[in-house]
Amino acid sequence: MLTKTTVRRVLGAAFAAMAFCAASAVTGQVPAAQAGDDGSVIYSSDNAGRAKFVSYGDKLCSWDAKADGRSAVALGKWWDPNSVRLPAYFYWKPVWNTKGAGTQWVCATYDRNGGAYTPEGMMVEYYACTGEYSEQDPEHCGRAGYGVT
Repeated sequence: MLTKTTVRRVLGAAFAAMAFCAASAVTGQVPAAQAGDDGSVIYSSDNAGRAKFVSYGDKLCSWDAKADGRSAVALGKWWDPNSVRLPAYFYWKPVWNTKGAGTQWVCATYDRNGGAYTPEGMMVEYYACTGEYSEQDPEHCGRAGYGVT
C-alpha cells in the first residue's frame, strides 16, 4: 500500500532527477554544489521530532521534542551528481534519538572520521521522523531538508 510519505519520496526523487537533467542539458555541465551548506532544522509531520544537517563534519542530527514514548529519528541520503545512474542516492544509517524529549541533539558523523564517508560537495537530503526504536520503524516523516557536504 502506498502511503503519502512514499509517494512524496518517489516524486521528490523524480523531480530531482528532472532538475538535474534540465540543468545539464542547458549548460552541458553538472550543476555545481556549494561545499559546506548547512541544512535548516526540519520537523516531523507530528511535530514531535526534529532533524538538521551540519556540513562541518557531515553530521546528521535528531532531536526529540515531545514526551510521547516515541523516539525521534533522522533519515538521510546523499546524491552524487556525477554518478552514471540516476537518481544516484546513497543512504546513511538512521540517527535515532532515544535520550528522551528535550534532552539533547543526537548526531552521527559521515565524514572521513565517521563510519560512512561522504565526499565533499555532495547534495544531502534528510527527513525528521518519529517511531518506535525497538521496531526500527520510522513514521510521521515530514518534508525534506537539504544541505551540501
